Formats: sequence, structure tokens, C-alpha cells
Amino acid sequence: MWTVIRLRPDSPRPASGGPDQAEWVISAAGRAAKIGGMSENVGRDPQYEVFADEFAEHAEDGFYNAHYDRPACLSLLGEVAGRRVLDAACGPGLYAGELAARGAQVVGCDISERMVGLAGARVPAGEFRVHDLAEPLDWLPDSSVDLVLFALAVEYSTTGSPRCASSAACCGPAGRW
Repeated sequence: MWTVIRLRPDSPRPASGGPDQAEWVISAAGRAAKIGGMSENVGRDPQYEVFADEFAEHAEDGFYNAHYDRPACLSLLGEVAGRRVLDAACGPGLYAGELAARGAQVVGCDISERMVGLAGARVPAGEFRVHDLAEPLDWLPDSSVDLVLFALAVEYSTTGSPRCASSAACCGPAGRW
């Protein structure tokens, strides 16, 4: 359960030093996250860090994630057994888990350290790291993956060109992304 609160200019600021006027989401576990008013740091700040566990729990069985988006995205990849797949913006590893179950070797990255931890716990055989997709994927050699999955994250990126060029390079001429 989430509660939205609005802070007025005369309200005390949250402990994180938020702005004078903002909306915050408070999870049932007491974690807070700023919403609304897109900042210049969108995509650069690990926005899911504060509620990664709640998101993972919701997305695992939530209607949109579990019954619409995940099956649709995975079907676009086709057969993954024996292929090396980059799960870019891997979140808590829900796609990575399904890819591994289908026989893929999974490499994943996310800007959120907590999400990377959840993904690694879900897929111990996977290779996960914290990475800002606004930066080049210079830790992945060219042509080192067969497929790139980039689901539910485009809206968090402020720089599409480097991300796409970098994904295409790590995938190589025979890969798909």
C-alpha cells in the first residue's frame, strides 16, 4: 500500500533534504520516494532504490508485469537457450529469472544497487552489476551478447543515443536488441 503526501512550502523537509514543495510516496514499510515534477536527474538517480523490495513483490505477480509486459517482451526474444542475454535495467531480476529458466546465460545491469542485489539473489548464476545506462556499456566487449532486453526503462533514460549505440555494439552484427 502506498500513500501520497504533499509537502507545502511551510512543511518541514523530509530527512533526505527534499525540495520545499513536492509529492512523496510512502510505502507500507515506511520508505519514502519523491514523485512528480521530473528533475534534470531523471535516469541518473536510482529512483527505485528506496522501494526496490516492494516493487519486486508487486511486479512478480502484478497483472501488467506478470501477465502482459513480461510475456510480451520475452516472446519478442524468441528462443534464448544457449544464448547470452543482456537484461539492461534488470530491476529485481524478474526477466533474468525467466531467461535463465529458459536456458539463457544472463548478464544484467541496473542503476539501483538494491535492484542488482535482488537480481543476483534471484539468479545466482547470472552476472549483474550497477551501471547507469546513460553511460556506454564499456564493461561489455563488442559482440559479447546475443540479445539485449531493455524492458520498462526507456522512460528513465535521458540519453537514448549512447544507450542504443552501446547496446548495438555489445550485441554485434548478428545480435538483436
